[in-house]
Amino acid sequence: MPTFEKITLAPTTQPNFRIIKSMNGCGLFDRGQWPAKWIHSVEENDGEPHFLLFRKTFKIEEAIKFRVHVSSDERHILWIDGMRLAEGPERGDPDAWYFDSYDVTIEAGEHVILVKVNVLGQAAPRSQTSLRPGFLFCPESPEALELLGTGVGDWEVCRLNGYTFTSPFENEAFSVGHNCTHDAREIDHETEAGGGSDWKKARAGLYGAIPDQRNRYPATHLLYPALLEERRRTSQSWGRLRGLEKIQLSQPSARQQAYAEEITDRGETAHYEALFNGDAPLILPPDTHLRLLLDLEDYFGADYAIKFKGASGAKVSIHFAESLFVDTDYKNKGQRDQVSGKYFFGIGDTFIADGTGEFRNYQSIFWRSGRFIEINIHTGAEPMTIETLELFRVGYPIDWQYNFKSSDASLNPILPLVERTLAASTDDGLMDGPYYEQMLWVGDLIQTSLTHYVTTLDSRLILKAIRNFDASRLPDGLTCARWPARDRMIIPTYSLYWIELIYHYAHWRSDFKNLSDCMPGIRGVIDAFLKMKNTDGLIETKKGWNMVDWVPEWDMGMPPGADGGVSSIINWHFVIALEQAAELEMIFDEPELAQRYQRLAGDMVKALESKLWDTKRGLFKDAPDSDSYSEHAQALAILSGHLNKKQLERIATFTEQPITKATISFNHFVFEALFKLGRTHTFFERLESWKALPSQGFITLPEGPEPSRSDCHEWGAHPLYHLLGSVLGIQPAAPGFKKVVIKPQMGPLSSIQGEIPHPNGCIRVAVSSSNQHLSATVELPEGITGQIYINGEIYELNPGTQTIE
Repeated sequence: MPTFEKITLAPTTQPNFRIIKSMNGCGLFDRGQWPAKWIHSVEENDGEPHFLLFRKTFKIEEAIKFRVHVSSDERHILWIDGMRLAEGPERGDPDAWYFDSYDVTIEAGEHVILVKVNVLGQAAPRSQTSLRPGFLFCPESPEALELLGTGVGDWEVCRLNGYTFTSPFENEAFSVGHNCTHDAREIDHETEAGGGSDWKKARAGLYGAIPDQRNRYPATHLLYPALLEERRRTSQSWGRLRGLEKIQLSQPSARQQAYAEEITDRGETAHYEALFNGDAPLILPPDTHLRLLLDLEDYFGADYAIKFKGASGAKVSIHFAESLFVDTDYKNKGQRDQVSGKYFFGIGDTFIADGTGEFRNYQSIFWRSGRFIEINIHTGAEPMTIETLELFRVGYPIDWQYNFKSSDASLNPILPLVERTLAASTDDGLMDGPYYEQMLWVGDLIQTSLTHYVTTLDSRLILKAIRNFDASRLPDGLTCARWPARDRMIIPTYSLYWIELIYHYAHWRSDFKNLSDCMPGIRGVIDAFLKMKNTDGLIETKKGWNMVDWVPEWDMGMPPGADGGVSSIINWHFVIALEQAAELEMIFDEPELAQRYQRLAGDMVKALESKLWDTKRGLFKDAPDSDSYSEHAQALAILSGHLNKKQLERIATFTEQPITKATISFNHFVFEALFKLGRTHTFFERLESWKALPSQGFITLPEGPEPSRSDCHEWGAHPLYHLLGSVLGIQPAAPGFKKVVIKPQMGPLSSIQGEIPHPNGCIRVAVSSSNQHLSATVELPEGITGQIYINGEIYELNPGTQTIE
């Protein structure tokens, strides 16, 4: 039996080809080339979405063991002797393409390697980039290379037919990839199983390319070792059957029909549930059209497989949804756990039988996510038998390493929503909107990364995001707003979030020194903003989408002055970025640049106070000639650290003023400002909207105020960060988290305790209040010192456990 074990290499480690180099003596490694080549189809790509199947048949007299490096464009699934062993690669862009490394054991005998490669183009998720569809299989062992290396040993290829793709959404911003119809009448099942005769010798292309050893090369994939663990794929229950309805063909489509009352007679559902439980096949009579609604009572990413037979043209459709809708406009969802009287609209696959009487196996093309699954069945003129129906949970394996308890039991229900949202928003990278988008937006990453830091020590997802956006930068210095992606989108303010992302990584994690490569990019972002300075010394944005927050009163999330003018919010954001860049320059031994950024920040603060401070109201205007004020501008001004005591006293009640309110994502910065002001009670008041979510049927955290498009958006998880990092008050006090500072702000709580992961171990803190006097117990890992601010005093902390009364 063949075995594959994935090897996750350090981010800067390149594969070791010294043995191969000494064997072939041609110096390929020295020129930055792998000894294997990409292989491709022999046919020209006509632009239609399709799949390529690569095959290698071989026979060995004795077992072989070797390490192999594997990649593909766009993505692949690999089987050996019918066993699914690997899939990948991690998503990147052609200038930062990833390969996976495996230790392989193959026993003596005859074997077949099959590799199915997606060539889906516009039908793929928008985050999937492509340069030249193909496959690369590069063993390190010279013997295995000669036998199995692509472009060295002989591989065969064929194009798979029978798949058509349609976009599930009219809005192109909904970019998770198209629905797929698998038509067994057009699929060559023998070929897909590795047999058949429609095979041609694969065309060899370019050698695999190692980025830092290339000085002249054609358009090719620059290969970097995978950063992440193997994605999780485990068998999963189909949940609870809540809807079972027969559809008359004379009625409107199932999509236009609301679900009636929920199932009450479980006896009616027994044979369906036997299929879902894997106990027995489901046999349905001819001319049956029905739909089944399943409630996972959970939310996660999943793919699925089905094995069935039926009349030619008989169909089974499997679609996911986050919630059902209250009407056929498919915008308002109402109570999230309700199904009666509501309409289903989802995304997924349709499988069409060929009528041969043989069972056919089908596998979903993409992973989907959500809580509800609708299975729509039309048997046609003959009985249908569904032999098996399997659901697999997929995603990045997160090891939760935090603990939180408090005297307020109403906070506890928030924690499962946070964990479920963060887990569903990971796969081969972080993402927002796993249902609608699966895109990595840098503007979402501040809240997400901070919540990751206090809940799990594994920060590879964040490090990968930092590097992705560094690779996305344009000649003017700005990063893309989302990356990787087939198209480039620029939101200038999002480049400032990239600086903040690096700033936080440098403080929360000990491996921050490898971020020094990002410093030229940070300087490029700052210089791009400085080019926008007007004669008043303020940033005057270019026209475009300078999005800040999805405030209902703002056009496309842009505050006054953001679209080709002066925005107080954007200017304060830049001041903060200058201060963070200055500290990073100091960390990486560039004090002169740090002084420059601090000087520029000070000059901008003077201009902001001159042009935008309203002395009468004690607030900053959103724009110079505007009567608009927002929580956003006040929060960032407070967080800049540049306001004097008198200004802070006047601005302190900003959340109580009749000004524009922040929504879920930007509330993070409002919370930061509230804690800086010591207004913990206001934080807890605002937390009531999160506490209310379970009673509204939510099991994940929504994107924004109702009607919320997405029910699962990771930027809404930040209250857990604030409970641990602001209320309990655990924060880094030095780069690399070499020191800690603890400033508890209890608010209405009488007790709170928590544990967060630290590169050296873990930090545990428990604080209780009695008659407004606090006592605390702190446990620090070896090698970490710090301070705790409690009862108006500062106490020094050392490794080990200590109690402060």
